[in-house]
Amino acid sequence: SIKNKAEQLAAERKTSDWHQFAVKNIAQHELSPLYITSLSGTRLDDVAQETCFAAIPDQARLGFAVAHAIDDNAPAVPNMSVEALAWAKKIAADLLAAEQPLVVAGTSAASEDLLLAASNIVQALLVKGKKAAITLVVPEVNSLGVSLLGGEDLDMALASLKAAHYDAVVIIENDLYRRLPAGVVDAALQATKQVIVLDHQQTATTDKAHIVLSAASFAEGDGTVVNNEGRAQRFFQVYEASYYKPEQQIKEGWRWLHAIHTGTTQSEISWTQLDEVIDSLVEGVPSLAAIKDAAPDASFRIKGLKLAREPRRYSGRTAMRANISVHEPRQPQDQDSALAFSMEGYVGTQNAGALTAFAWAPGWNSPQAWNKFQDEVGGHLRSGDSGVRLFDNLPRQAGGYAKHIPAAFTPVADKFLVQPIHHIFGSDELSARAPVMASQLQQAYVSLAAADAQRLRVAEQQTVIVGLNMKLLKLTARIDEAQAEGTIGFPIGLANMPVIQGNEWVTVTGEGA
Repeated sequence: SIKNKAEQLAAERKTSDWHQFAVKNIAQHELSPLYITSLSGTRLDDVAQETCFAAIPDQARLGFAVAHAIDDNAPAVPNMSVEALAWAKKIAADLLAAEQPLVVAGTSAASEDLLLAASNIVQALLVKGKKAAITLVVPEVNSLGVSLLGGEDLDMALASLKAAHYDAVVIIENDLYRRLPAGVVDAALQATKQVIVLDHQQTATTDKAHIVLSAASFAEGDGTVVNNEGRAQRFFQVYEASYYKPEQQIKEGWRWLHAIHTGTTQSEISWTQLDEVIDSLVEGVPSLAAIKDAAPDASFRIKGLKLAREPRRYSGRTAMRANISVHEPRQPQDQDSALAFSMEGYVGTQNAGALTAFAWAPGWNSPQAWNKFQDEVGGHLRSGDSGVRLFDNLPRQAGGYAKHIPAAFTPVADKFLVQPIHHIFGSDELSARAPVMASQLQQAYVSLAAADAQRLRVAEQQTVIVGLNMKLLKLTARIDEAQAEGTIGFPIGLANMPVIQGNEWVTVTGEGA
């Protein structure tokens, strides 16, 4: 988005945007305006026109003020400082001057107010006739898909487990200890007679299970995810695990669940392939009806052939399991998709977008082969983009500005408001498990504003004692010159860091104080 200015300058000089070296040379350091609000510094600050470091409630208030500066009908923000109002008007002016303004927000701050502020800004821009867009980032690859299934939230589910003493609970590919405080999860699981966990990783939750079933990872099974755009996308198995390790008993989660269901109800097996699961899901959850169109079904063929997973130039296949036997068995047969587990099958540009496993064309043995699959260089796939947008098929709700404006953040004596900090590596579950990454991950710490550190007489890398939920934690302190006074930054996902749930206050003292 910030490169639009460069492309505009290049277009004025009749230079195509695909010629990136020429575009960069023409633009030099010219960028479209980018404004960032955050708790502290980010790696995008060097390309931002201005940055605002503030507590999350104040970030949301700034967003609401920007919306009001764009459209007077949006709610005004009371008790804004002169400086903050001037900044809101400046941001509003740049958004109105943009041809296609973009607003990016998300759930990482665990703040509904931030999301509503972003929504107000976009609605105000639309009222003014701008072609505005919004991107809302969610925590994980299928967060939106799971929410579309409906059901109660995790807090209610665990409270029900604790109160009702169920005979069994089934936990599917979810480490509950990354979602809620350990004490809450322990109490719920201890009240249940049998804990059954399906997962492809060993986690704190599998450690508490009575039965663990090996579920397929994204590379070992097929399925559908819904990304933050609301686009349902099918993913396909990369390899059959049992072909390379015959002792493996890995199954897709839905196969385990169906086996449990048919075994406990003494019913017939009705899910034998992925298409049958999708049909059943569509029948039970109408809002997901369009996922059938995310990719062709398993019967799809081109010229009577399945589609090859491997390119013609693929080599070394025989050697992959030579340690087991030099006699190569037949390749696994995939009953769940139109793809073949080999280089045998159709290879060409007629592939459906969702079934394009690789890009290759005669004479094009590099990623530039994608040009043969697109309607123009850098354009859309000839066979259509992968996936289908679910929101386009759902009824649209009436819009309207959010009216609730959060109160300005006010520091509290002897207490600190917890603010989440996310790291590119380590905050998510899987990157923290990669051995190479794990050796480079940050150690557990908390971040303090410089003024607060001075008041507490805490120096960089000194140990502090943090009081959270009736527990005392010893953590290393880091001093952040940009961080808002009265807040404390908690890195998400790092080892030995507690789970926070938003709007939590803690106490902090220096060790030995």
